[in-house]
Amino acid sequence: MKKQYFGDRNDFLKYDLVLTLIEKIDNSKCFTFIPMLTQDDGSRHGDLTNYDGSRQGELDGFLKGCIKESNRNIRNLRSFMSSKNIEYHPYKEDEYFSHAGREQYFDSIASSILNRAVILIDPDNGFEVKSMRSEKRKLVSW
Repeated sequence: MKKQYFGDRNDFLKYDLVLTLIEKIDNSKCFTFIPMLTQDDGSRHGDLTNYDGSRQGELDGFLKGCIKESNRNIRNLRSFMSSKNIEYHPYKEDEYFSHAGREQYFDSIASSILNRAVILIDPDNGFEVKSMRSEKRKLVSW
């Protein structure tokens, strides 16, 4: 995840899902967020903010407010989750994830923040993945 993506439509969908799960799962008022944060790249990715948040109006207003204030930072989730009376456990929200440190990154997650929690591991790292559809195929003419 990159901070430049915070509040885009994919984030809205993820946080909407988390809030829905917390509502529906008995005895769950805890959210653990494992963001796999990577450095912003200066691209315009993350500009897709045209979502309809009418079902989760508070979430919609919160995320769009962060964008409007140019405050796209996952640390903002602390105040939002607190306002919803959700026990929030962010993991390494200010440290960048690297492939080389992957094992240590996951091994150092305290089990106490995983118990009875809705857990979101967000590998939205911005790495472009080639799609099979993007390959240009040569047409053979006879």
